[in-house]
Amino acid sequence: MAIDTKFPDASKSGFFGEIVGGVIGITILVEYFVNLATFSFWVELILQPVLVILTVLLVVSERNDDSRMVKTTIGTIFILFAAFLIVYSIRELLMAPAQADIRFHALQIVWPILLTLWVLPLIYALAVISGYQMAFLRVSQSQDESSGAWKSRLGMILAFGIRLKWIREAEKGGIVHLARAKSVWQAYRAGREIVSEKLSETRRENEYQENLIRFAGSEEVDGEGRPLDKREFRETVAALNWLYTCHSGWYSREPQGYKADLLARLGDDFSMHGLSKPSGITMHVFEDGRRWYAWRRTPCGRHFAIGAGGPPPDQWLYDGPEPPSDFPGMGPEWGDAPFADEFAPNWFD
Repeated sequence: MAIDTKFPDASKSGFFGEIVGGVIGITILVEYFVNLATFSFWVELILQPVLVILTVLLVVSERNDDSRMVKTTIGTIFILFAAFLIVYSIRELLMAPAQADIRFHALQIVWPILLTLWVLPLIYALAVISGYQMAFLRVSQSQDESSGAWKSRLGMILAFGIRLKWIREAEKGGIVHLARAKSVWQAYRAGREIVSEKLSETRRENEYQENLIRFAGSEEVDGEGRPLDKREFRETVAALNWLYTCHSGWYSREPQGYKADLLARLGDDFSMHGLSKPSGITMHVFEDGRRWYAWRRTPCGRHFAIGAGGPPPDQWLYDGPEPPSDFPGMGPEWGDAPFADEFAPNWFD
């Protein structure tokens, strides 16, 4: 079985489990089993084009939400056909047991699995080497002088070992302290601090995700008066920030000013930020095109808003129990000056 992969994928959680599951999964076993017995030439000649057509229809229906019935029907046909092939294969084997070499068939099943499992350590080793090469390049780019590069590299190896997750983090950067360490021990300590910080980030993120479920629908607030139900906070902030970026980019285009139809130009599509379509964003642009703002209500009833009271890069932020009543610089809920965050306490969670 061929493994089509890139070394960076090996650092992803469950990567090797997916490969093992792929070679010993029920789908592979069924696929092999139904191929033990074959139909006559004429049956195969007719059957193959039919299966190709059904497969194409299934792929097309997967991309079209309106073709759910077609997808269900074709899926049912495939299931029934697979069941028929299994029964047919069993019947053929039982009718001619002398012709069935059990050991040969068993070897055909097991051999690809063993080959794949054997090559996995090699893939992991190559991924580690590749990862360290990129991480060492980051070290070289972050150093003031190259004479002590070996100390930083050795300290990194001692700190990260063969754990791909941390090696990949070093590839991304943020290792200045490690790269500029004056000794192996300092580099090792810097590497362990990176690991500790990433573990803390992971714990905070896990806690955040758990709280999304725990406080869904809750009206409780934290010690600072902020709602504990933070569903769609991040998605709303990301979508509004993207809308601000688009407004800033389009401002200088003729006719100059903020575009009242920008939401329509974007198709009101913020799915890449996690919002469904329509997004629920409401936008207002002043008559002269020099001011604008947009807001969105989250499931807990919190309203997030962003806008500008002048040409880019002017930016005003707000979040509160009610949407803004006026444009930035004109409504009191925005505060007295742009780029202030005291009226947007939930924007930076």
